Order: sequence, then C-alpha cells, then structure tokens
Amino acid sequence: MSAQIIEKIKTFVESVDQWQIAALIIQAHGDTLGNISGVDNTPTIVQDIIDAFCSGNLATIPKV
Repeated sequence: MSAQIIEKIKTFVESVDQWQIAALIIQAHGDTLGNISGVDNTPTIVQDIIDAFCSGNLATIPKV
C-alpha cells in the first residue's frame, strides 16, 4: 500500500498543468514514528510523501 500512496501522488503531480497552488490532505492513521499507515498497515514515510508532492510539475508551485 505504501508504494500505491506514493504512486498516486506522483500521478497527481504529473497531471498538473498550470496551477497557482496545490493542497494535499491525507486522512489516515499513523504510527509512533510519525509514518502514515495504509489499509494494510504498511508504513509510508512522510518525507517520501513530501518528496513526491514537491517534485515534477509542482516543484515551483506553493503547496499547503
């Protein structure tokens, strides 16, 4: 599930054309290390999410 979360974010980032701002909201449980847990309880490292969201077409766009 972790790989699917990152892949969905990357797909979203690449679909962006000309935006002025982007927001990402993730509603999920976390673990004691601050990672996001998917439906299969596989942890996704928050920094991996940030890296995926701040790349490609969104690299220079303000993000929330």
